[in-house]
Amino acid sequence: MKLNERLAHAGIKPDTYKQNWRAAKRLIDYLSGETEAAEERNSRTDGWTGLLATLQILETAGVTSKSDRTAMTRLADASRKLGLGPRDLDCENAGPVLDCGGTPAERGAILAGLRKMENLPDLPPLENYRPNVSLASVTALRKKAYALPPHLEAERSDWVDRAARLAGRKSRRRIGEAYSAGSRQVMSSALGCYAVTAGELGHDLAGANTLLSLFSEETMESVVSAWVNAPAEAKREDKTDFSYVDSLCRILRRNDAVPEAEFLEGLKEMRGLRAGRDAGRRMSPGTVRWCMDLLADPARIERFERQHVEYYIIAREAQQEAAALGFDLLDLCDPNRMAGLAPGERGRAKGLLRRVRMFGTAAAYAAIALEGAPYRRTNILRLRHRGGNRTLFCHLEEHPPYLAIEIPNCELKNRDSLDIRGKTLPRIEIRAWDDGARDFGPEILAWYLETVRPLFLGAGGTETLFPPATNASPRPLDHLVPQTFDSWLALCSAEIGLPLTSHRFRHGRCSIALLYRECTMHELADFLGDTERTVSVYYGFVDRDRSAKRLQQSISRRRRYIEGDRP
Repeated sequence: MKLNERLAHAGIKPDTYKQNWRAAKRLIDYLSGETEAAEERNSRTDGWTGLLATLQILETAGVTSKSDRTAMTRLADASRKLGLGPRDLDCENAGPVLDCGGTPAERGAILAGLRKMENLPDLPPLENYRPNVSLASVTALRKKAYALPPHLEAERSDWVDRAARLAGRKSRRRIGEAYSAGSRQVMSSALGCYAVTAGELGHDLAGANTLLSLFSEETMESVVSAWVNAPAEAKREDKTDFSYVDSLCRILRRNDAVPEAEFLEGLKEMRGLRAGRDAGRRMSPGTVRWCMDLLADPARIERFERQHVEYYIIAREAQQEAAALGFDLLDLCDPNRMAGLAPGERGRAKGLLRRVRMFGTAAAYAAIALEGAPYRRTNILRLRHRGGNRTLFCHLEEHPPYLAIEIPNCELKNRDSLDIRGKTLPRIEIRAWDDGARDFGPEILAWYLETVRPLFLGAGGTETLFPPATNASPRPLDHLVPQTFDSWLALCSAEIGLPLTSHRFRHGRCSIALLYRECTMHELADFLGDTERTVSVYYGFVDRDRSAKRLQQSISRRRRYIEGDRP
């Protein structure tokens, strides 16, 4: 008899059982001394301490997720039991680390940590914690894979290849233009997940002659219902479920299975899928909360709007410290020159060089986003101030100095929408608009171009404002890798007490503009190149909260005239 059946027979609810089981385990750990031992392990200062602290900063800024840090915490505790640091993990000792899990759930949590460690984001702050060898052979254990019988696997590859290369009737893509590797992977996962779920529901995959035989109306409805109504522990995000169904519709239509695609389109009206579709069309709840917290605190708004100045000050202080110590950072950006320093000096010089690069880049980026326009991260990182196809025009020798940004539609995410409406982004100028204004954009960008950008080894070989951090021989259009920038912005913003990501940067700037009525929804839409409807959906919460407060204040004023004494 299974556990749940025994609990039902005894009249005990599963949640009650779990609660009592956890309480009993805590008592056993306390009496056995495990609780005290765990507290001692958590108090250690070692490699895990630095890794967990860095993940906390990146999580607060929105670069990594809470699950990354939670899984790594379980792995850290198990590794500390064996005296292992993050870089000590390998395929041989990963087995004993897994064995530190006393229950299947604990073992699974440690395995999740090993997977996170194997796939640690490629961010500079995490480089010193990456294991010296791959853990792929270990992390493959229990890894869910949507494996199909060989004949269906071959057909899946053909279907995805055809879907990824044939343009749909509504698409503006030219025939034969391939989708990105990421898009192909989503389609492949959607098709594999669908087939595996069909198999779990009783469909004979080995006996299926073709993939199309799995797409009867009954099977499609059963599979999608299973996804939407999955138990909480196995449930994917609604947004992911909708993405899978949408991908399946595209795959079927482009493989001449139009009736099946149309039936699947109708299933998108299921409650869970509607929620997933809507989630992709509006700001996430977490970002909304972040923006509302920002708007509710005038001190945070002030810090947000002058953060580029704070980054500028910190970077200049690092430059001054380097000069006082006799370090020529421009000379030391060459690894061979840096290697010639004594070990103690080399560590100090590397730290200062990285600090100037990191805070200088953040200052220039923020100056563009705050005093120019809150473009998407990719568009800012790809700005070109040199070459024949510039998007950033520097007029820093004029009086007063200014910079202008002109980004063509072909470089924008929403280029098709703009082309259809005959719209383009407005020309944006970064300048001091009034006498005595606190506009530091031209000063910061002039300083960045003169003293910070040359510190990137390949700066001379690229036309972009933000050159790659590590590539000594870049191509003309190479730019700073977005993941590197995200980690830098996370660390810089956390240091000034305002952790954020480039995504929240854009939303925060727009929310503040609406809060102070600096523009209307229509004007903001033109500024961003979006439709007024899209902007209203994303930033409607600003007017909603303001309207609620205005109503409360009106009621309060009216209450003054109500006759009667105070209670």
